[in-house]
Formats: sequence, structure tokens, C-alpha cells
Amino acid sequence: MKEDGRIVRRKPDTFRKTVSDVTAEYCSNSTIHGIAYLGADDKSLAEKIWWLIVFILSLMECGYLMADSWIKWQENPVILSFSQRQSSVWEIPFPAVTICPTNKVKKSVYNYTHAFLNYQTLTGPNKKHSIYTGHDKRSTGWSIEGGYTSNDNKDSYPDRASQDGVFSGLKLRLRSFVNEREYKCGTPASGFKVILHNPADMPPVSQQYILVPVNKQMAISVTPEMITTAEGLLNISPQDRNCFFAQEKHLYYFKEYTQKNCKIECIANLTTFLCHCLPFYFPMDSKTKICGFGDVKCFSVIKNLIVLYERKDTIYDQQKDSEQYRIFEQCDCLPSCAALEYSAETSQNDLYWAQSRLNTDTEYVNSSDKWLEVTQLDIFYKDTHFLSRHRSELFSQTDFLADCGGLLGLFMGISLSSLMEIVYYFTIRIWCRLKKKETKIINVTT
Repeated sequence: MKEDGRIVRRKPDTFRKTVSDVTAEYCSNSTIHGIAYLGADDKSLAEKIWWLIVFILSLMECGYLMADSWIKWQENPVILSFSQRQSSVWEIPFPAVTICPTNKVKKSVYNYTHAFLNYQTLTGPNKKHSIYTGHDKRSTGWSIEGGYTSNDNKDSYPDRASQDGVFSGLKLRLRSFVNEREYKCGTPASGFKVILHNPADMPPVSQQYILVPVNKQMAISVTPEMITTAEGLLNISPQDRNCFFAQEKHLYYFKEYTQKNCKIECIANLTTFLCHCLPFYFPMDSKTKICGFGDVKCFSVIKNLIVLYERKDTIYDQQKDSEQYRIFEQCDCLPSCAALEYSAETSQNDLYWAQSRLNTDTEYVNSSDKWLEVTQLDIFYKDTHFLSRHRSELFSQTDFLADCGGLLGLFMGISLSSLMEIVYYFTIRIWCRLKKKETKIINVTT
């Protein structure tokens, strides 16, 4: 500016005044509800106070609901619902069938009653006999999570059924002899324990079974119960989703992780620690000692420990720092994210097998047939298709952002553009105003 032929510097606006002007400009043009009334020059003080109260209450309610949405996202991230389509029984293996006779010993091979009455302090088995043979079959590309590979055919293993009904199921004829029954070993009941289970599971023979009596024909119709899990849940911790994927937890004795296998391995570890041995039916390595009759009391202690652990009562709290409870805590046997179970419905009828073996009214074809008891078992799928369940995200990150955006828009009219508007006014706009109003030196020639 020229004054009396001199060049002078124009006094710049202060930073505080610039911020004040930009704030007034923002209030006049803001898209957020109520802000325009706070900066309007034509509004009285009472009106401005009113709109300030409305703005604060809206902000508080919006913040409360957003916090509630955050808690919901953190505490309940997973939902278990029915799948959108039905699954075919061809997509899953036929249930593994484990059969255990209630009569544990053949009397002609080992007289257990005599040994029990005369040697009650027996500490280990002195005879071993089996009429069953194993097989060397291995799974051909099947896993609980992945299912069967696309190139698997009808000869794949584990076996599977193509449809429902008896003709696509499993038919068994089970035999037992009355004169070979040993009542001291096992239970006084006669018949067979039948367990239907996932092929990857070790069957809990002593806990869950169907008792099949002798001289009966029993039909068992099976309905699969399958749970799958979305891969997107890998981002959520196993404790929050309450399950393990196959790659997240590995077992020492089992190839496939399942909750039942994990619990069996956990009990095996505890038994080895306390009893220094394992019952013959537990998984073990070659260095582990097989328990005998003298270790029965130790097994009873372990059963009580398991009950206390499952109940988590005051006694457990008092002893939770002990070594045995630390073993339990390390097990962490959550369900597997991909699970397969089988529910069963049974029906039975009398089987007059002995009468069909008579040559005459009193004579049998074979002399041993008079001691023979026969059970016929038919296991089959009830339906060709079944409805599985699917574990997925109840509240994903996208849902949380959408929920927060809806609340901000409902209570305050805030959108992403509104937030960018705040950033613009209080950064770029202030900087431009200060830059524009800097004093310029103007060279004026006299």
C-alpha cells in the first residue's frame, strides 16, 4: 500500500481471528443437524442454547447406541443357523459302526470267573484272545472340513451311501453263544453295544451307545447332523467363535482334531501322569505301560477329577493350581468348526432264528445251534437329503460400520461427506485463509 510515497506492510489477520471466521463459515454451511443454528447471527441466545442442548443429547444417545453396537460386535460375533440348501448323504461318509459285545470274554478261552475268585489281587491281564481282524484301509482324500475330493467315486473310503433305505445301508448278523457267556466280566446283560460315530472319532464305548438285545431284529434309521463354518471366521479367535479349525489345533495320537478325540487324549495324558500307565483301550505309544486290575482305584480318582473339572465348582477352584488341573486347562477341547454327528431312531422285533434251524421239532442242523443267539441289525439313512447348520459371522466389520453410519445419520445427519467437510474447513480452509491474507510487499515506484 502506498502512503505519502512510502511502501508499507499490511497488518495480517491473527490466527485466532482466522479460526473464528472459518468456524462461523462452517457453522453457516454445515450439513450436520443443528450446527447451522448455533452460528446463525439472526438467532437469539435462547434459540442457540436450545439447539445446543438438542445437539448434545443427540450426540450422547448416538454414542450410547454405538457403544452397544460395539459390545455386540465383540461379544457375539458368530451365529449358528440352518444352511440355505440341503445336503446329500452322498457328500458325507456312512457312519462308522463300532460293535462291542456285553460279554467280554469267551469262557472256553479264558475263565474269568475262576481267575477273579482265586486271584483277586491280579495286577494285569494274563491272556489275550481276539476273533476280530483289522484292515489296512486309509482315507482317500476325505477330511471333516474338506469332505471328499471331486474325483472320488463310489469306491472311495470311508464308504458312503448313495441314497436312503435298507438296500443302501449296512446289514449285519451278530452271533453269541450262551455257553460261552462270562457273567463276572462286564455286565449281566446279554447283547451288543452299537455306536454310530464320525469315522474320525474314537468311539466312547462305555458312555454313548445303543443296546441291542439278542434274538432280535433291530432297524436303526440314521439322520446326519453336520455343522460347517465360514472361512471368514478365521479372523476371529477360537474362543470367540467357540471352535477350532483343523489347522489351528493338532493332537498327538489322532490325525483329525475333534472334540471327542481331544478329550480322550486329555484323559490319557492325565491318566499317564497320575497312574503311570494307560488302559489297553486308550491310544498310547510303545513306551507306555498298560494298566492292570491293581490300578482300578486310580481310575476312580481320575473320574472324580473329570466330574469336578466339568462342573467347575468350589472344590475345583480350591485345587485348580495343582498339576492335574493344569493338564486339563491345557487341553482346551473346543468343538471342531466342521463337525459331523449321527442321530438314530430304532425299532425292533422278535427274531425266531433258532426255529428256522430245526431239522425236526426238536433237532438242530448243528449241535452247537442250541447255544446260539442271533441278532440281526439293519443300519440305513432315513432320508436322502438333510439340512445341515452353518456357523457364520453375525456381526461383521461391514455390519458394524453400517450400523454406526445409520445411527450417526439418524441422530445427527452425519455422513462420510460431513466428516470430510470438518477436515476440510479446519485444515485446508484455515491454511488457505492464512496464506491469502499474508502481507504482501508491493513494489511501487514513486
